[in-house]
Amino acid sequence: PTGAFASPDVDVVYLYGANNVSFLDNVVAGTSYPAFGKVAVAVLGGSGLVFQGNFVGTDATGNAGSGAPSSQGMVASPGPNEPSNATVGGSAPGQGNVFAANAYYGLWFHTAAAGNVVRGNNFGVGADGTTALGNGQAGLRVGYAATSGITVGGTGAGEGNLDAMALHKPQK
Repeated sequence: PTGAFASPDVDVVYLYGANNVSFLDNVVAGTSYPAFGKVAVAVLGGSGLVFQGNFVGTDATGNAGSGAPSSQGMVASPGPNEPSNATVGGSAPGQGNVFAANAYYGLWFHTAAAGNVVRGNNFGVGADGTTALGNGQAGLRVGYAATSGITVGGTGAGEGNLDAMALHKPQK
């Protein structure tokens, strides 16, 4: 990644109703912890987002935490607006994102309209595919309201996501 976004106290990237936006090859980290409401990338509404090749929660290598963990990596529609036709990652080399070392979730689709695809990403694992950089809760969370509007992974080459190393321990 070549771009960098960081802020200690606010949502770092906020896409509200944005259509046909490409967000490519950036390092995004550093929102307030444990302020649950602050996220590295917030997506509310809009259609046609392409989010590829980004490191969310890590340093520029993608293999170490940023030192300032984001509360949430990326949240799609934490409110009433539902993003549609978003592509998060991809099957070609360099299109996958790294969502790692975040305090809660790497990527959370709270609600989602039709056509959203999540493929070829690393959750809780560095860009090298082996370095453990767990998110506090889960790498990928698909909310109850998003179950019909999202495709996770696929059967083609490079379409699967790697999700590992969540730090949350189940309650007994």
